[in-house]
Amino acid sequence: MQRGIPVNSIAAVARRTRTGMGRCQGAFCGSRVKEIIARELNIPPAAVPEREAPSSTLVQRAKRLDILKL
Repeated sequence: MQRGIPVNSIAAVARRTRTGMGRCQGAFCGSRVKEIIARELNIPPAAVPEREAPSSTLVQRAKRLDILKL
């Protein structure tokens, strides 16, 4: 959680540590991961997202290519 790339969602932790990849698919460790993220970011556990927001860089590229009509 303290390294260079920010970790702000359960999916971000799963990509780095493979949590939730076992037999229970995160049913056992998911709540614990959420508690740890909430504690480290000083936010309530209900505010921890499952997935992070899409990259603004990707949205900007899509706008330039006129793929995304926003």
